[in-house]
Amino acid sequence: MTELNQDPFDARWLNCLYGGKLAGRAKVVTDVFIFIEPLLEITLQDGSKTRKFFGLKRNCKTASIAKDDFVIFEWQRVGERSYDRKRDGEGDPEAIEIEVTSKEVAEELTKKFKGLLPSELREIWIKHLKRIVDRENSLDSLIEEEATNRTKNIKTEYDRKFQELSKSEEYIYEEMGRIDQSLQKSEQRELKIKELFKEIEPYRLAVPVKIENLSVSEALPLPEKVGTKWHSQLQTGDFCVSRNIANSFLLSMLSGFYSGGIVLLNGSVGVGKTSIVKHSAKLIGGSCAIIPVRPAWIEPADLLGFFDPIHEIFRPTSFLTALKNAETDRERLNLICLDELNLAKIENYASDLLSKLEYSREIRESDDLDGAGDANSLLLFSGDIETELWQVVKYLEEQQSLESNQKARQQRLQMFLQKWRSHQPVPQNMILLGTLNSDETTYDLSPKVIDRSYTITYPIADFNQLPKQVTNQVANQINSISSSKLRQVLHDGYKKNWDLVVNGKSQDWVKIQQWQSSYFAGVAELGTPLGYRTMKDYAVFCAIADWLELNPKEAFGHFLFTKILPRIKFFKDNQTNGLFQEWLKELKQNYKTYDPANILDRLERQLNDERRQIVRYWG
Repeated sequence: MTELNQDPFDARWLNCLYGGKLAGRAKVVTDVFIFIEPLLEITLQDGSKTRKFFGLKRNCKTASIAKDDFVIFEWQRVGERSYDRKRDGEGDPEAIEIEVTSKEVAEELTKKFKGLLPSELREIWIKHLKRIVDRENSLDSLIEEEATNRTKNIKTEYDRKFQELSKSEEYIYEEMGRIDQSLQKSEQRELKIKELFKEIEPYRLAVPVKIENLSVSEALPLPEKVGTKWHSQLQTGDFCVSRNIANSFLLSMLSGFYSGGIVLLNGSVGVGKTSIVKHSAKLIGGSCAIIPVRPAWIEPADLLGFFDPIHEIFRPTSFLTALKNAETDRERLNLICLDELNLAKIENYASDLLSKLEYSREIRESDDLDGAGDANSLLLFSGDIETELWQVVKYLEEQQSLESNQKARQQRLQMFLQKWRSHQPVPQNMILLGTLNSDETTYDLSPKVIDRSYTITYPIADFNQLPKQVTNQVANQINSISSSKLRQVLHDGYKKNWDLVVNGKSQDWVKIQQWQSSYFAGVAELGTPLGYRTMKDYAVFCAIADWLELNPKEAFGHFLFTKILPRIKFFKDNQTNGLFQEWLKELKQNYKTYDPANILDRLERQLNDERRQIVRYWG
């Protein structure tokens, strides 16, 4: 223990006995500081003497303090000096809890200090130390008791978990026993299968290994006058459609086949959007697959499928299965329809498909699907995974003896890799379609999707327009359309019409250029401007119209409503209102015939509705 001196005003005595409560007199008072002279000289812990304390005005308990007022105060950090920022060192001791008192109280407190004798101070000091020791012993007892309780709780928890683990271990042993029994049964079944293989081995060699090519149909001559017969032969007892919708669908479907665009059937539920796809597939001798789109689709794997690394297999979707089936007969047209495609954002789950579909049509001279290469194929899973799995198969084949599970894995991997590659080519005989509703429950289409699309909007169902008599579909069925021959015919027609468009010899295309400069590329744009893809699509449209023997004006009217008007979207102001009113007048005068869904009237109502700030096709 440090020996204390006999000075009763030593800071260490004050610290342990009185907590630093002193009396003094205010000598300097400012708005911020107060300097106090204590009534007795104080010895600090470093042995120096002090006759001055300072305090902050905010630490005063009395609102008003004047010079020469008697005060009592407590010592901040008893026995030590405060830190002086100006001198960057020790300063005067700091006073806190300052309050004004009378001269008598201050002198009485000082007299009390002066009256203390060192012997009395030492007795009080010893009592103070005894209280500290007693408190330390009490704390030790509390710590020991707390440690005992915690140790007991930990042991109890450990015993409980040990019992749980013991029960889990028993369960694991039981499961291992059941697994062993299953393995024994599997080995017995494997032996039986081997015996069956020995019995059928003489007959297996007589069965061809690959039978896919057997389903490839012969490239038949193309049917004639498809355009003039299409509408009447499309009608059945349970399905009817207007001539404009039927011809617009035929033009758009064949354009999508050649250029790789998507045909969009827009309209309310129950108007026959899906039915026209099914009936058209039957009429041309093709196949049809309807793929319902789910709202939770957010990535390409939802549309195509995914690789299961645990079981080392690929899990395809119904869409990819339909895509794969299209490869088995490349001469038949295969219609694949995404039903209600805008229940989810098509840009999230089908952006790769739309790009690859268009690029796959760039190969014109060959039916070889592999000619497009991986760059123009859909990525199903990483090519590194495919390479690694082939290496595993090769390693298993090189082993002289394999266990039953290794043989099963080898066979499973071989079947998987023979059926699925990491990249799936897009068949050239595939036509992509989609149905959609434009309401508050669906997503809007982005401009890049609209630019790749042929949009056909259905009118509201009119029960008074149902035909009283319909033709027999079977008796008037169009012959099957050959994919390769149709592509060749359209390719020749496309080159001819492309030259007319590029050289400015197509009057209808010149009109589209004028519309582009007047309504889509000026200061006031009425929608998404036309691009080079539109120019190419128009040449394709004209080539198909020529083969179908349709009126050029009718083909132009259908192109207007499927490729140009769906781009309309603008905010209303005096300039855009005037431009659109001018254009509407021209369209109604010349092309109202090809507007079965009354799109022009609907756009005009939006223009005249003062409550609307925007005019849009998809509104």
